Amino acid sequence: MSEYKSSINKLHELDDEAAESLDKLDHELESTALSSVDAAATVSNAETVRCRTPDEEREELLSIVRHVSGFTNCLKSVLFRDLQMAAPGRPVVIVNISSYRSDAIIITQASPPELIPLPRITPSEKDRISSTLEKALKIKGKDRDSGVAEVLRFLWNGIVVQVVERLKEQKLHLGSRIW
Repeated sequence: MSEYKSSINKLHELDDEAAESLDKLDHELESTALSSVDAAATVSNAETVRCRTPDEEREELLSIVRHVSGFTNCLKSVLFRDLQMAAPGRPVVIVNISSYRSDAIIITQASPPELIPLPRITPSEKDRISSTLEKALKIKGKDRDSGVAEVLRFLWNGIVVQVVERLKEQKLHLGSRIW
């Protein structure tokens, strides 16, 4: 989701109108998707057609946005082979946090992706630690250091330790960079 927000923010800088339209359509689609199943069962055919329209409009708008310099792959899924190419000689670690499950994914150029479950990492914990970091960065002194230390401790214990242990098992050269 943060990648989406980052892409939209960059798009706002280049084409504010397109970014606003995309935000509006995504909000409409999200509202439609989150409506209850019972309500969806009673939707008339005309309403069903109207519900498809935002999706079609979004795809049309994305087609236009993808012609803007630097946005060729805007909101497209990244192919695994492209991720592998981003990992020449060093691993790339992707962290996915969702309400269904949270994992770190290790990608190397020579191996299939490796999944590391992160059962202690939840969206609410991510939100809490993000808020802690945001607050800490607004203050100065020891309170700031304390807040940043809490965030780093959370990241180290909840994610990094498991990733480093798995990389040690793969006999990754000590001191190698992880992206």
